[in-house]
Amino acid sequence: MSPGRLLKSPRIPQNQLPAAPQMPKSRLPRDRHSSYQLLPTRHQFSSIPEPTEPPADCQEILDAGQSTSGVYTILHGDQDMQDMQVYCRMESGKGYIVFQRRLDGSVSFNRTWQEYAEGFGDLTGEFWLGNQKLRSLTGNGEWELVITLRAFDGEEARVRYEKFGLHWYIYWLIVSGFTNEAGDAGT
Repeated sequence: MSPGRLLKSPRIPQNQLPAAPQMPKSRLPRDRHSSYQLLPTRHQFSSIPEPTEPPADCQEILDAGQSTSGVYTILHGDQDMQDMQVYCRMESGKGYIVFQRRLDGSVSFNRTWQEYAEGFGDLTGEFWLGNQKLRSLTGNGEWELVITLRAFDGEEARVRYEKFGLHWYIYWLIVSGFTNEAGDAGT
């Protein structure tokens, strides 16, 4: 599945569909909020409605069966709910929203305050999601921060904070519940 909205019905090539009775197009249901795909099932037709709204976070995407890390659309916001594209890292039964990703040094992180507020880079490569988006995401509920450190040889270590958030205006980092799984690399 390509990155984007969750749970869109897959397209099946016409030559792979078994023969089915034809239904006049004038009798097909029309609903601008749904997507219909006709599938033959014992000579009856079914419709698969499109979800009404995106999931709230990467865990909901994983729980719905999407286990591939990549760019997805989630619904976020403290008061005005909006769609936001994020990079989700899926692993071991957990779906994480990635807000900083550095891979190869192709994006400079030496940026202005405004650039950090708005975000920069490319979600498929190196990026900073943006303090405004991060604040919007963490404004509702409890969030855990996991920092993954990866060595050049591929070995990983982690640092965890049980509670994480940003101050609403000046983006002060708010963390508590430190767990060091990274040994000396995490201090």
